[in-house]
Amino acid sequence: MVSSIKLFVACLLPLVLAKTSSTSLTISTFTYTGGAKSYTLECKPVGGTHPYPYDACSTLKSVKGDFKSLKSSEDILCSFDYQPFTVSVIGRYKNKSVNFREVYSNQCFAIASLDGIVP
Repeated sequence: MVSSIKLFVACLLPLVLAKTSSTSLTISTFTYTGGAKSYTLECKPVGGTHPYPYDACSTLKSVKGDFKSLKSSEDILCSFDYQPFTVSVIGRYKNKSVNFREVYSNQCFAIASLDGIVP
């Protein structure tokens, strides 16, 4: 009987663990000159290679993972230099698929528009 319970728990454990990290994103940036960077972001538990994961997870939570709902930060003043900067985010937010891609006029506008998602 005890071994049956252990087997049952062992079978359920992967299902329980799979739901604990419901947000896992890869954030990639591309400059018009060909430069590229990539970061990972995990929420619950917070982690990844993103330099400010707590801020980024908080921002995502505030808009329920809807990148189009993000408001531009009014604290950042950007020049109007045209240097296309592309941001791509793929992965899962609360177990929902995310596939976001946007081209901004420059890196400053991307940072201001995505409020902490792009470092």
